Amino acid sequence: MCLINSRSEILLKDGVLFNCFSFISSYFQRAEMVILNLLPSEIRFTQDSIGRLFGRGTNHASQPIGELLDDLLLDRCSVDTIPKISVMKFNNKYYSADNRRLWIFKKAEEFGKCDSIQVCEIDFIPAKKLTTQCDGLNVHIRGNPGGRYWRYL
Repeated sequence: MCLINSRSEILLKDGVLFNCFSFISSYFQRAEMVILNLLPSEIRFTQDSIGRLFGRGTNHASQPIGELLDDLLLDRCSVDTIPKISVMKFNNKYYSADNRRLWIFKKAEEFGKCDSIQVCEIDFIPAKKLTTQCDGLNVHIRGNPGGRYWRYL
């Protein structure tokens, strides 16, 4: 994985150190975005905990993650209407930078509502998202995730 230090430098998974601003501008000039199809169960969390609500700058602003899961399970939305998650491959494992959506996709897969999902492969994940203590196998939700239907399946 990659870490960003206090001097705005990025340490990539292969040990190369870049200036943050020059790396990011070159990263976004890539000719093509790599899209993969993965099972949610093949993807790991990068954080040890996630908030119960989506952020204000998202498609599901301030919505509890459990409510979006209910919507998905009750066919009020589909996997395709939820934005793709970003993943990075490290030591032959995929890790997501989008842990709330990953939680929803993993739960939907458990309930038989989601097979593979399209993901965008990225080259780095911000250091603030690298808090997992269990190699990304599970995540704790801070607070009540909301929703009702998914709890009774």
